[in-house]
Amino acid sequence: MLPSLLELALGATVNSFESKPFDVASCLNKELASNLLSLLPTDIDVEVTSKFIENDDYWKRACKELVPKASNIREEHGMSHKRMFFELMVHKILLDATSGDKISTENIIEKIKPFADHIHTLRLRSVAHNFPIDAIASNLPNLTKLDLKYRLPLHKSFQRFPGLKNVIELSPFLINVALKDCDINDKDLGILLDGVDCSLLHLDLSHNKITYNGVASMKALLDSSASTLVTLDVSGNKIGNEGATELGKILELNDTLMSLNLRLNNIEDEGGNDLFSSLMKNATLTKINMAANKLGTDSVKAISNLAESHTSIIESIFLTSNQFSEEDLKYLRQYQICCMNMTNTISADEGFGSLASETPC
Repeated sequence: MLPSLLELALGATVNSFESKPFDVASCLNKELASNLLSLLPTDIDVEVTSKFIENDDYWKRACKELVPKASNIREEHGMSHKRMFFELMVHKILLDATSGDKISTENIIEKIKPFADHIHTLRLRSVAHNFPIDAIASNLPNLTKLDLKYRLPLHKSFQRFPGLKNVIELSPFLINVALKDCDINDKDLGILLDGVDCSLLHLDLSHNKITYNGVASMKALLDSSASTLVTLDVSGNKIGNEGATELGKILELNDTLMSLNLRLNNIEDEGGNDLFSSLMKNATLTKINMAANKLGTDSVKAISNLAESHTSIIESIFLTSNQFSEEDLKYLRQYQICCMNMTNTISADEGFGSLASETPC
């Protein structure tokens, strides 16, 4: 059976599209556009497809062919398969470029250039200490989120941060930085944040080696009149009692932070009491995660005062796996802000008081 004129026309258009591109959506009706896009290969020059194709089904197919397991649009890709494709491409380029010992910055920049305008999130794992993050990020004009995990173990680890510091200061739209499980200690943190003047909204420093000495480095991000930080995650560190006390003093003056995660920081009853007492003077924090610490009766009393305060706007306090007695738990049950499941119940488990379930901040 001979092909129809329409089939011949579509085939010719597909074959010539890369050399003679056009705006598919505006030049063809919906049915014809759908037929053409289903036939177009996904390996056409991206400088062409990025300008002339917006159809989400086309980019979904491109994503699946690039990464077969990429079946869902993840939140960090802005619910867009087109953006997802470009961010996956850059991720692949950077992984390939940094797999060896030698890194050619110029070569990397040249390869990511066609995708640069579409990159909003850069997420990399096992990053080498000499990775030129500042040079790469400076060529991503719309970068809003940076999520890095450095390759461990690191020697003289603080040397990796001058370039990263430049990224935070010079990327105009960067509002979200995550440096989880990067072996960051107090000295590293001081170098990273010293003198940084930026507009970060979200900072994740979870599962590092930050102690109470590192809290002083966070002070500039939290207590200045220029503070913009909305969420701070320092879970899985070693903040301890002194750090909790100092953080509480800082938050007395802060008027931007809404969510604070201090889960798993070896904070005992003394530190918890000091922190919750200081929050009486804070008018912006709505969520705090204090799970998996060593809080007890004194903290419960401070939480009670906070819950009954007319100045605090805290909505949720996560307290799973602390050292509450049955009497402490009974006292906490009357406060809705301390309940984290639909039935508003608190239970004790193997001698450790816990709220019925935990939802991370």
